[in-house]
Amino acid sequence: MPKIQQALARYWPLAVALAAFITPVVIIEYHVLKATHGFFSYTFDDAFIHLSIAKNIAQHGIWSISPHEFTSASSSVLYPLLIAAVFKLSGPHTVIPFVLNLLAAIGFLIVLHQWLRRQQLSPLRQVIVLLAVVFLVPLPVVVIYGMEHTLQLLACFLFVYAFAGALEKLRHSPAVAAELPWQVYLYGALAMAMRYESIFLVGLAVLLLLTSRRWLLAFQLGLVSLLPVLVFGLYSLYKGSYFMPNSVLLKSTFPPLTTGGLFHFLTDDIFYRLYFVNTTAGGVVVQRLLIICPLLYLLWAKQLRGAYRYLLILLTANALLHLVFASTNAWFRYEAYLVGCTVPLLGVLAVKYLPPIMKTWGPTARGAFVFAGAVLFIPLLLRSKYAFKIAGQGCINVYEQQYQVARFVKKYYEKSPVALHDIGTVCYYSQGKHVDMVGLGNLEVTRAFLHHYATPGFFDWLTKKDSVPIAILYDQAFTPSLLRRWNKVASWKIPRNATCYADSISFYALTPDAVAELRTRLQAFKDSLPRDVVVKDY
Repeated sequence: MPKIQQALARYWPLAVALAAFITPVVIIEYHVLKATHGFFSYTFDDAFIHLSIAKNIAQHGIWSISPHEFTSASSSVLYPLLIAAVFKLSGPHTVIPFVLNLLAAIGFLIVLHQWLRRQQLSPLRQVIVLLAVVFLVPLPVVVIYGMEHTLQLLACFLFVYAFAGALEKLRHSPAVAAELPWQVYLYGALAMAMRYESIFLVGLAVLLLLTSRRWLLAFQLGLVSLLPVLVFGLYSLYKGSYFMPNSVLLKSTFPPLTTGGLFHFLTDDIFYRLYFVNTTAGGVVVQRLLIICPLLYLLWAKQLRGAYRYLLILLTANALLHLVFASTNAWFRYEAYLVGCTVPLLGVLAVKYLPPIMKTWGPTARGAFVFAGAVLFIPLLLRSKYAFKIAGQGCINVYEQQYQVARFVKKYYEKSPVALHDIGTVCYYSQGKHVDMVGLGNLEVTRAFLHHYATPGFFDWLTKKDSVPIAILYDQAFTPSLLRRWNKVASWKIPRNATCYADSISFYALTPDAVAELRTRLQAFKDSLPRDVVVKDY
C-alpha cells in the first residue's frame, strides 16, 4: 500500500494533465465524426499532403504527392516517413497521423512531468504548469491538426532542455575534451528532421558553444543535427528539384541574397516584422514571448541558477528569429513548438520565484505587475480560445469541401490531370498527375513564383502543356485575367467556413470541348453532396 500511495502522490499531476488533454480531443472528435458520418478528417487539407506522400512512398517507393514524379511538397523529412512505415504494416488509413500525434502528445506530457519533478516543484505546482502547457499550446488542437507539429514540439523540447543542462555542466568543466551527451545530438537531428524551423534552435545552440570556445562540439552538433536535411536536400537536387522543399521556399520570409535585398532587409524589413506583426494571434503571441522572456531574465537575474539562463537566452533568441524569418499566420501551428517550449520555463520560474518577490512589493507594485502580466499574456489566452473554436469546424469544412472535391475527381478524373488550389485530399484519393496552382506539389509553379513570372499567361500555358481539362480553384486566389480565359461551370459553397481558403470553390472547364462533359458530371454528382453544400450553376 505505501508503494501505491507513493505512486499516486508522484503521478497524479500527470494523470490530471492527461485527462485535461484527452477530454477535449474526445469531445471535438465525437462532434466531427457525427457531422462527417464517420469520415475521419483534419482541420486543414495540408494533413492530406503528408498522407499522400506517405502513401506513395509505401506503395510506389517515390517521394511525391502522386506516383508519377518526385515532388518535394512537405516541410518535414521524417513525418511522411513515419506515416509510410505504419502504412507498410497496416495499409493506408487516414487515422494514422492522428494516432501518431496522440502518442507524441502523451510522450511530451510524460517528459515534461519528469522535468517538472526534477525542478522540485510540489504536485500542485506541477499541475498548474502542466495545465498551462496543455491549454496554451494548445495541445489538443495541434493533435487534431494531424500534422508534424506535435512531434516537432516533443523533439524541440527534448533538445533545448537537454542542451541547456549539458551546457551548464560544460561551463563547470574546464576540460577541453568535454563532450555533449549523445542524446543532445539525437534530439537535434530529430528536431531538424521534423521541421526546418528547428534550425533556429540548433543554430543558436551551436552559437552558444562557439561563444564558449567549444569549437569541435559546435561543429559536431551542427553537422549531426543538419544531417537529415542535408541528405534529403542532396537527394532532392539529384531528382532535379531544389535543395529546400517547395513549401519552405514559398512560405519562408528569407531576404533575397543580393546586395540590395540584404540592405533592404537589414534597414527596413527586419524592423517591420518585429514591430508590425500580422494581426493573427500567432504573430502577436510570438512578439509577446519576445518581450516576456527578457523581462523575466532581468527580474530574476540574481535568482536564476543552472540551465535557466541558457533556456531563456535560447528561447528569447528563437522568438526573435521566428518573427523575422518564419510564418506566424498559419492557424497557430507554426509557433506551437515555441509556445510549448517556453510556457513550461515561464511557469516554473513564476511558481518558484514570483511569490517571495511579490511579498516584498507594495500594493501599487503588485497591481502594476499583475496589470502588465495580463496585457502580455491575454494574447496567449485569445489564441487558444480561437484555436479550440476552429479545430472541429475546420475538420467539418475539409469534409464538406476538399473531400467532396476528391470524391468528384476520383469518380470522373481518376487518372486525368486536374488544376487545383488544394492538392492534399485530392492526391490522396486519386492517381492523376495534378497541377498544383500554388506550387507546393509542382516544381514548375514553384520556380515561376520564385522568379516572379507566375502570370496568367504562364498558368494558361502550363495547363495547355499538360492537357488539363478542368480546374478546381478559389476565385479569390487568382486574377480575373486568368479566370476569364476559362469557362466557369459551377461552384460549391459550404456554410460556417473556418479554415478553408474560401467558403466557395469553383469548377472551370479549360477548353470549350470540356464544358459539356464537366457540366453533365457535376449535375450527376450534385445529389451526393452533403445537404449543407450550396451548388450554383453558370
